[in-house]
Order: sequence, then structure tokens, then C-alpha cells
Amino acid sequence: KILKQKYSTSESSLTVQDIYIILKKDLFLEVYTQYFTCFTNYVVVQGFDRAAKQTSGYWKTNKKMLKQLLAPSVSEPTISITLHTMLHESIKSQVQQYALILTRLNERAEEISEKNLVSDALNLYVKLQNFISQSLDEASLTKILWGSLGSKLV
Repeated sequence: KILKQKYSTSESSLTVQDIYIILKKDLFLEVYTQYFTCFTNYVVVQGFDRAAKQTSGYWKTNKKMLKQLLAPSVSEPTISITLHTMLHESIKSQVQQYALILTRLNERAEEISEKNLVSDALNLYVKLQNFISQSLDEASLTKILWGSLGSKLV
């Protein structure tokens, strides 16, 4: 709404500094980094929790009954995929779109100051993309590691 008003008036023009993903780039980085750190910590802790349950004395004495109770149901993979999509695929896609927009804007920026501003924001979003991918990969591998260790400890 504000962009439309500002853009439609002939007296003032839209500048690079008016674009929210550039203006608040540090806030975006901080919030997305915190979110993915919490998400990946949860994934890792969940894997550890599963391994710890398998090695506990109660688990060992009631293993058969508990395995039946905890056996994955048919809908569990669907739930897992849905949660995966909801909790971080949409955010990864959004960050990717921001980077794409900034890439296009960087190609069209004419003034050096504008180009520097856009380039700085673009670099930040590329770093954020790398952080997201790396943290999700590490969490997934750690969860797999916990699962393999849990079966060896039983």
C-alpha cells in the first residue's frame, strides 16, 4: 500500500532503501537464523531422545511391547512430510525468492550506492540460504547417527 502511494506520486520516486527486504535485512537474518537453529536443535534432540529410550532399563525389559506401541503407523510418514513442508520448506522457498528478487534488482541497479546496498543484501540472503541448507543437513545426519547408535547400544 505504501509502495503504491509512494510510487504513484510523481514528486517522490521509489528508492532501493524503501524495499523492506533490503531495509530490514539484518532482522530477517536474525529471525530466520534463530528459527532454523531451534528447528534443527529439535530434530537432533528428538533423535537423541529415541536413542536414550532404547538404552534405558525400562526399554530393555519391555522392548517387545514398547516396539509395538511405538511402531510407525501408515500415516506417520505423511505427517512427517507435511510437518517438514510446513516448518521449513516454505521459508526456504521464501528466502530463495528474496535472493532471486535481489539478483534481478542488482542487475538493474544504476547508481553505485544502490548497487552496493542491493549487493550487500543479496550476499546476506545467499549466506542465509547456505546456513539453512547446512543446518538442516547437519540435523538430519545427526538424527540418523543417534538412530544408528541407539541400535548398537541396546
